[in-house]
Amino acid sequence: MSTVELDKLTDDQLEQLLQERQKKKQREELARRKKYEQDREELIDTLIMAAQGLQVQLQQFKKAAFENMDQFSERMKEYGEVNANSKGGFSIENAAGTLKIRYSSQTKKGFDERADMAEQKLKSFLERFVKVRNKETYKLVTQLLERTNSGEFDDKLIMKLWNMENDFDDADWKDAIRLFKESYNPKATTKYMNFYKRDDHGNWKLINLNFASVNI
Repeated sequence: MSTVELDKLTDDQLEQLLQERQKKKQREELARRKKYEQDREELIDTLIMAAQGLQVQLQQFKKAAFENMDQFSERMKEYGEVNANSKGGFSIENAAGTLKIRYSSQTKKGFDERADMAEQKLKSFLERFVKVRNKETYKLVTQLLERTNSGEFDDKLIMKLWNMENDFDDADWKDAIRLFKESYNPKATTKYMNFYKRDDHGNWKLINLNFASVNI
């Protein structure tokens, strides 16, 4: 509508025209908002479904890969390619030397319930014998008994206690060190597998299965 035509309108007509334009603008904004929300839902559904599918594939691949490598490692032991008592890692390559699989495992050790008994014996010994006679040693041993944020004993600190085993000829002290040693056992083993392929320059390149570090 031109300026001349607008000048011919009454105030009520102008008000009505303004309201109609505002309603049209609101409808357009609602339509854009609805389209945005639809696109958002579609994007989320599409990517999540794809991610779930990949997760299942990766889980199945990981399970099969470790089962196959565990079985093959037993055959390697028969041929002497892996030490029969070996718990470490090994690599296998194809005949052309262009593909490689690296298999390894890491065993995490920790303390069982006997460590709590050891702690009580040590505290009894400290209060009874060391606290008054040797405040520095009392402070040191107390610090070595400090636990991590997760409530576990610190392996490195407790091992320092082991090195002090012969510092005191006391039954509680000796029993405490013995219990700490006996309680320190494997708790969990984590297995790892990496896949490599040689590039055009003859260098091994990791076939990356880590989503965060995959180059695109």
